[in-house]
Amino acid sequence: MKRKKCSLLIAVLCVLLSCMGCGQEDTPLVSMYDLSRAMLAADDTLPEMSYVSSSDENASELFSYLSDFDYALIDSYFLSYSSKGLADEIAVIALKNAADADAVKKTIDAHVQNRVAMYKQYDPSQTNRAEEAMVFTSGRYVVLIISEKQHEVKSAFDTFIKE
Repeated sequence: MKRKKCSLLIAVLCVLLSCMGCGQEDTPLVSMYDLSRAMLAADDTLPEMSYVSSSDENASELFSYLSDFDYALIDSYFLSYSSKGLADEIAVIALKNAADADAVKKTIDAHVQNRVAMYKQYDPSQTNRAEEAMVFTSGRYVVLIISEKQHEVKSAFDTFIKE
């Protein structure tokens, strides 16, 4: 009887341990810096771009510019934005759990709407570009692209993630 109970306990523990990873994204995390370089290189019309990321000392504070999502649930991110006050922005957020992607996407959609409102006042010539922002999810990633060559930048993202 003890043997059966012990075997049952071991089986239950194995099931519990395997479920602990449920909902976690097992897609390997890519280098955010290398990904940003590949995406930026895909659009030769981009102005000078500044770069912030999860590697920065004040990463959670910098992230709050982009999203109000709980930073503890973020694996890593980067944001490249125009140093000249233009609408251009490219950001990728890697989540610890892919199930959070839709919730993070909503925060990025809100960020875009804030940018649109700002440009209506600050520089109306940039408003249309912000309105046409590309925001999408891909597994554990949430992506924002505001650039002249959005489709090329998206293609660079897709290619990099597949490698």
